[in-house]
Amino acid sequence: WIHQVLCMTHHVIVASGSFYGIIHDETGWSTFSQTMRFTLKGAVNLNFGTSPHLAHLVPLTIGYMIFDLGALFVTNNLNAIIFVHHTVSIITWPLMVSHNVGHMWIIYFLSTELTGPFNVIRKILDGTGNKESKAYIY
Repeated sequence: WIHQVLCMTHHVIVASGSFYGIIHDETGWSTFSQTMRFTLKGAVNLNFGTSPHLAHLVPLTIGYMIFDLGALFVTNNLNAIIFVHHTVSIITWPLMVSHNVGHMWIIYFLSTELTGPFNVIRKILDGTGNKESKAYIY
């Protein structure tokens, strides 16, 4: 269960940090608001806008992904989708951050981790035999 707890903790920290970066960072908010209006500036910022928050979020996420790959491999639960997803992120995100490209895409991808705790709760409920309970979310 410790793997699930660490997974949920990572999801909450990274999603919160990325939303903070979108809302409180000038580039993040500008990119979000301009993209919602379908402007050229929004499109350019999606690819070339930078965020200082990634200096903390990406190393944390890369470390988690390496741990997750190892834990899933050891427990024989590693599947191709997770392997490809984690491996591509581990290789490309540090390159993108160091070359100041795609920061807003990474912030967006990390913000989708907000759904992660709900998936972990489903796994825990299923693993404890509570799949039929009202708390289990389909």
